[in-house]
Amino acid sequence: MIVTRELGIQLLFLFGLLIGIVSFQNAYSETVNIGPETTVIVGADSTITIDSDSENHLNNKGTLNVEDSGKVLVKDNGNFLNDCGGVTNLANGGEIEIGEDGVALATLTNHGALNGPGQINLFGLVIEIKNSGFISAIINPNDIMQIVSPCSMAIGGEFIGIDSTALLLYYSQNTASWMIPVIVSGIGIAIVIARKF
Repeated sequence: MIVTRELGIQLLFLFGLLIGIVSFQNAYSETVNIGPETTVIVGADSTITIDSDSENHLNNKGTLNVEDSGKVLVKDNGNFLNDCGGVTNLANGGEIEIGEDGVALATLTNHGALNGPGQINLFGLVIEIKNSGFISAIINPNDIMQIVSPCSMAIGGEFIGIDSTALLLYYSQNTASWMIPVIVSGIGIAIVIARKF
């Protein structure tokens, strides 16, 4: 297929129009999972709403970018997990709201990075904010409980002790093996020099 300049401009215009239409839509869901190596962009003046009759979850293991005047709403009993490796970038004016006034629970758990200068607001009768990662975004309220990170992995193995006597014997034999030729060479050089005098 040959694409002429006019057709290319028309396709570019349609593509731009499609992006403009998509960026102004609301998306409704009970759970949103952002997988590793995935980037979700909430554009300017766009809103993603996670809303159902049960608990609502936003789980991020990839990258979530909320641009200026973009908004993410995790309604009712809202839970936002920024998991290990998850990066949330909130531009100035970008916002995430978790929970609602009068609901039982709003939870934010961060094991990754919540980068500001945007803000995350939590609403509910009980608010839990747990952090083991990095936060530079504004968190309201700012009652953050530091927790141990589940991201670091312990390396298992078995400790094998070394007998110090065996180690000392090995190195003394190793040292002797190269010192004997050096000493013999030194004696030979001394004999040669002594004969000349």
